[in-house]
Amino acid sequence: MGKGKYLIDACVLIDYQDSDLSILTLAAKVLGPIHVLPKVATEADSDESLWESAGLKIIEPTLTIAKKAANKRGQLSFEDRLTLLVAKSDLYTCITNDRALRAACEKENVSMMWGLELMVKLVENR
Repeated sequence: MGKGKYLIDACVLIDYQDSDLSILTLAAKVLGPIHVLPKVATEADSDESLWESAGLKIIEPTLTIAKKAANKRGQLSFEDRLTLLVAKSDLYTCITNDRALRAACEKENVSMMWGLELMVKLVENR
């Protein structure tokens, strides 16, 4: 199985931070790189260095994407709009448990998975 390319949102970061951060570390090694946006990392109430030490890659959105995310209004937060737009433009699988973000991903044909699916995929990969 080929490695994927993942972008994780704050709710999943918080879930793994509260339970077992080493699962994200293992997932990044086995499944493929897991990326996080700086704005999302701080939304999860943690310093970027925590996520980097867990094996996640901090990536900056382009200015064009950040402006587009800032201009939109609606059901999604700025961070969720940013996550959606980066995932769509760079073909990431969005890892989220947020129903509004999942609905937006589905509407925009962005690949997605639930936070717990990381563990399922780890088991499938032995």
